[in-house]
Amino acid sequence: MLKYFCCLAILVVAKPWLVDGQSVEKKNSLVFVIDDTGSMSDDIDEAKKQVDNIFDAALKEKDSTIKDFVIVTFNDPDVAHRTTTENRTVFKKALEDITVDGGDDCPEMALTGLKLALENSRDGSIVYLFSDADAKDHEKLETVKKLAKEKNCKLFFMLTGTCFDGPNAPGHRAYFDLAEATHGQVFSLTKKEVGQALGHAVESVRPSEFIGASAFSAVEMSDRSGGDNVVNFNVADNVKEVLISVSGSKISVDVTDSAGGKPKTEETAKTSGSTIIKVLDVKPGNYTANVFSVGDTSVVITGITKSGESSKIV
Repeated sequence: MLKYFCCLAILVVAKPWLVDGQSVEKKNSLVFVIDDTGSMSDDIDEAKKQVDNIFDAALKEKDSTIKDFVIVTFNDPDVAHRTTTENRTVFKKALEDITVDGGDDCPEMALTGLKLALENSRDGSIVYLFSDADAKDHEKLETVKKLAKEKNCKLFFMLTGTCFDGPNAPGHRAYFDLAEATHGQVFSLTKKEVGQALGHAVESVRPSEFIGASAFSAVEMSDRSGGDNVVNFNVADNVKEVLISVSGSKISVDVTDSAGGKPKTEETAKTSGSTIIKVLDVKPGNYTANVFSVGDTSVVITGITKSGESSKIV
């Protein structure tokens, strides 16, 4: 089955503002919201392995838009703001100090933790939530959504499990609603894939390359056997590369330019439930991405600009 859907992305690194007539880059936060119940030990260990890569990507670039790093943990009923820091050592210690415990009843206070994280983050921040459970406090969905949109934060969910209420349970669908509302994405992973999936975070914080906001499109399949989904997008003349991030299952991506040619692509991260494709050396013009996947699918397209310029993909 062939389905078409529109993908619109308004892409901005971090809007410059003026101080004494000078253009100044606004800084944002990279945020980790972590379920610290007993079953999350493997997930946290995988995240720890990526800390240095993420810090290197965020802080070693001279024009970095990342100012600080935030950690918030949650379980049921507690949430805690662990740190906001610019220091790698402090961040790593805060991560090491997380002690997992409890979680026998499965649903956790995920949205309460997310709200606390947003309250302690800068505008335009990039937020990753890690959990293997649904949100017990899903009644806070609209409150969290409003706050995230007001602060122009993008929410990404790294899910390694769910409770036993089915994929349409309110506490599970809340993650998808928030991702769609904030131009983020939901990744369904195994616990050993969390580190691989954090390749997305490494890509997202590269200041001269990352473009801050992107589109989310959920594709409802009429059956579970999979289908082709066509995404048309336009590349501006200041874009040198394009990232296509897909969440789904059994994913393949084929990109065609306006002349019918096949631009060079490389796979930068892949798990059982996600794939990130980089389209290299793009030229201005119209492109088509043919995305095959099984089940519900989301596609996020961002441009990587020359010299960190702002851009948009339509």
